Amino acid sequence: MEWFFEVILLYRFFYIAVGQSSCTSCTDYGACLEKSGATCTSCVCPKDFSGDCCETEPDACSLNPCTTSLSEHWNCTNLGHGQRDCKCQEGFTGTKCDTSMSLCEKVTCYNGGTCVVAANNVTSCNCSKSFEGKSCETYKPCTQYGGCKTYDCTKNPCKNGGTCYVKNDIKTYCDCPDGYKDANCSTFDGCKYWTCDNGGTCYVNGTDNVPKCSCLKGWNGKHCENGYKITFKNFLKIFVEISETNNCNPNPCIYEEFGVKNTTTCTTSLGDYTCDCPSGTTGKNCSDNIDDCKRSGTLKKDNLCNTIDKSANCSDGLGEYKCLCSAAYYGDKCETYDACFNVTCANGGNCSTVNNKFKCDCVEGYTGDKCQIMTDNCNPNPCVYTEYGVKKNAICTNKVANYTCNCPSGTSGNNCEINPDDCILNGTSICNTIDEEATCLDGLDAYKCKCGQEYQGDQCTMYNACFNVTCLNGATCTTTAEMQPLCNCVKGYTGTLCETVVDNCNPNPCIYIEHGETKTAKCTTLIGDYKCTCPAGANGKNCSTNPNECLPNASGGNICNKVDLNATCSDGLNNYTCSCTDEYKGAQCQMTDNCDPNPCIYEEWGIKNETTCTNLLADYYCKCPLGSSGKNCTNNTDDCQRTGKGLLDNICNSVDKGAKCADGLNEYRCTCSAEYTGPQCKMTVIVWKVAQLFGGLDDVINLLEDVVKTPNLIKDLVPFLLGQQSRENQSAMSWSFDELFLWASYERNELDYKQDFTLTFDTTLGNCYTFNNGNCSRRWSSRRSGSDGGFHALMKVQQLNYLAWIDTASLVVFVHPPDESIFAESVRYQASPNTSTSIITQRNAYSRLSGKYGTCVKSFTEVGSYYYSGNYTTAGCFRGCYQDAVYEECGCMDPRYAMPEEMSACNMSVWNCVKGITDERGDASNWKDCKCPSPCSESQFDSAFAKSSFPSYYFSCEGLKNDATKYRYCMGNYTDMVYVSVYIPRLTRKVFAEVPAMSLTQFLSNVGGIAGLFIGFSMITIFDFSFIFIWIGWVLCNKNEEKDK
Repeated sequence: MEWFFEVILLYRFFYIAVGQSSCTSCTDYGACLEKSGATCTSCVCPKDFSGDCCETEPDACSLNPCTTSLSEHWNCTNLGHGQRDCKCQEGFTGTKCDTSMSLCEKVTCYNGGTCVVAANNVTSCNCSKSFEGKSCETYKPCTQYGGCKTYDCTKNPCKNGGTCYVKNDIKTYCDCPDGYKDANCSTFDGCKYWTCDNGGTCYVNGTDNVPKCSCLKGWNGKHCENGYKITFKNFLKIFVEISETNNCNPNPCIYEEFGVKNTTTCTTSLGDYTCDCPSGTTGKNCSDNIDDCKRSGTLKKDNLCNTIDKSANCSDGLGEYKCLCSAAYYGDKCETYDACFNVTCANGGNCSTVNNKFKCDCVEGYTGDKCQIMTDNCNPNPCVYTEYGVKKNAICTNKVANYTCNCPSGTSGNNCEINPDDCILNGTSICNTIDEEATCLDGLDAYKCKCGQEYQGDQCTMYNACFNVTCLNGATCTTTAEMQPLCNCVKGYTGTLCETVVDNCNPNPCIYIEHGETKTAKCTTLIGDYKCTCPAGANGKNCSTNPNECLPNASGGNICNKVDLNATCSDGLNNYTCSCTDEYKGAQCQMTDNCDPNPCIYEEWGIKNETTCTNLLADYYCKCPLGSSGKNCTNNTDDCQRTGKGLLDNICNSVDKGAKCADGLNEYRCTCSAEYTGPQCKMTVIVWKVAQLFGGLDDVINLLEDVVKTPNLIKDLVPFLLGQQSRENQSAMSWSFDELFLWASYERNELDYKQDFTLTFDTTLGNCYTFNNGNCSRRWSSRRSGSDGGFHALMKVQQLNYLAWIDTASLVVFVHPPDESIFAESVRYQASPNTSTSIITQRNAYSRLSGKYGTCVKSFTEVGSYYYSGNYTTAGCFRGCYQDAVYEECGCMDPRYAMPEEMSACNMSVWNCVKGITDERGDASNWKDCKCPSPCSESQFDSAFAKSSFPSYYFSCEGLKNDATKYRYCMGNYTDMVYVSVYIPRLTRKVFAEVPAMSLTQFLSNVGGIAGLFIGFSMITIFDFSFIFIWIGWVLCNKNEEKDK
């Protein structure tokens, strides 16, 4: 029996041992371990199989349902042997069976949009909040401060085959293919993010660079998740195959050096193998290689090569690295910038780098930042000549360090500056032989005479009778033979000076006939013409052409009296009008009215309605709305009925037994009882109300149902719900100062909320009111010790607004240094209602030595990730490690703790992922990869806590007992009252300083180990909506210190 016991160990994930049974034989699913004669006394069954003989198979639809979404409509069929078949319910289609097979069948609405059908049977998408576009494809949220930003997948940012989508009304995301990760799917991580179940081993396929699983015998599937049936007949045979299997084929011992995958020596053994890992690699398969490219204390994307060259890549080797610089840098660490890397200086220019910029030194005759421009010797143009008194430029041709002028005829010289005077003939001006006022302008081998008012002609020798006459509207003036002026008018004008327009629309020539009536169209006068604007159906220059639409039929009648012989026809414009006798109707008087009364009647929601009836020749046609059918639309399928259920069972009362269903057209309406809501009355009202506070997100519904069953869960879940709200909304959910404080004072001086308190908000703690926020001015220096000094406040907790099954109604007081952050787990003092709480505190300061005396941290910059403001604390460091782990696993950060501004807070949909971090790894202070030394300098407050009730207040209400309302109000006020005082016993503080002369053992023994303590990290949260958050500043701003060494 010893060997059989070993087989059971090898297949412990296949089988479950069953106790003694009376089974005569095991089914094909089990193996018989012991026999008594011909009878099995013990069977070994596969996982999820049961029964003495392993005869009961698991229900595949229960183990692996088709869906858990209420909006998806699947039918699941158990096929046996662990198989199931998923098909859409009748009337639904789509990859998720969430699309109704109606007019919306071919309509796709993205990002939560729904298809709607308008009254005219036109489909459109009703987009969810912050989305728009024909198919809701564009994300465009608008903030309360104004302005919108658009997110969509038009410009796909996803690389390596990633799929782009918009998620949670936030921004675009990439669904990366196997083996790739980060925001754009640009990083290939091989087996790092690939899991192989049931003992399978991950390896990277060298041909297509895709991670795959090498499964053990008996398992298959993408992640080795599927087992097959093993019978007793082949059970031992498989064990023998396992024993003889070469576990080194294919070789699982793969390590990566400078981005190249290599194999090392593999030694096979029974059901296992051993890898001989080269120096610098570790792990079962030698796949773990310390990243030599990593820069200490930086983000993951930073490496030793991209300190200066941000695009540089680092190739990790075994105990070494190589830098792959971008084109703009060179050097061992890509530290030298080459501004000339993509610059070419033209025309023989030389490039050099000056002050991180390129500079081209050009040869003579060229200029420009890249010597691409020839020096322009034609600007300004040197080729200038004068024609008719105007200086003009000739064509200048630029040459290297020179130019040439293309002079027009009549000029000469290098710059065309020489032009002989053509106005002088025999020493006299050629223009004023008669007209003494004439002047002459010299041209190029030509001249022009500018005559006086009374003369004209080429040489000003002809008399001009038009010299004082102005003809209008484009007319020209000429001198007649009688030496008189004459204006020659253009077409459309008349008058001596052509000043009058001829009206061609009087009388109106645009005349047409419609239905026997003569009408005029619009006439527009044009210069020498007119234009008619004819109505449709009339045409021609004057709109006088109108074809007769009352065309005669073969018998000589008109188009209206083919059936109704007494009908008449009136010709219109592109139409005609028939005047029928009483017995006929229709466009051509051709039919009787079969739609009067309307026979098209359908029933919806129990009400009879009429639909459109179209009259036909001896018949009619009913346009039935979607969901009804039949000649008269009287047929309507009952949409309330559940398939295979009784007459009293409908689609609304599967959960809410008191729900009722009303049948519509291809739809139904549920009327829920008081305790349920939702489209099918499946959601409890309390869950629905909570979900509405946070946008009604589908991914929180199931979790909220668990909260109803286990109310204490809300203490952990509330920060994840609040983290998705704006800071303004979060703060509004907590108590305001006026709601919380009746009064507050410091050293008997009443405090002003706006001046003396600072309001901050913590996702876990709620509104926090900070008094003396690091203020060391003279006004707030402590002058009094004991109860006469310090902080005092009277507050009201309003107990009725607390949920008793979540937490107790109380105020929480934190006392700590002003330069350190607090957490929900920090030391606090709980002040209960109807009590007076006194906190007497004393500040102790501790300093440690670093270097050869030990390890301590002076600033948060000395550790990895640290996201809190103020001084470094060990607790803040551990929370930085925790937040990095959450981001690594879940893609977001825990909203209960500090995070970078650009980081997204985790929501309810990833709650199980976040919770799994500490469930699996425990407290961050125990993580080997989280290094958080103690601070070199820190302070702590040692406090005494006292609490007492104030029964004397009850006597103040005794006189109101006769008035029950006033008495209850009085007692309620005192019941909710909280009195808090925080003060110091003396105006000194203790300083514990480690000095070189004192050993660490002596130091720790003197201070009782306090210097080595830090606040432990846990996942316990507090959820009260009101806290007083008190910071006690340096009480000795200018006081002496009592040193205790």
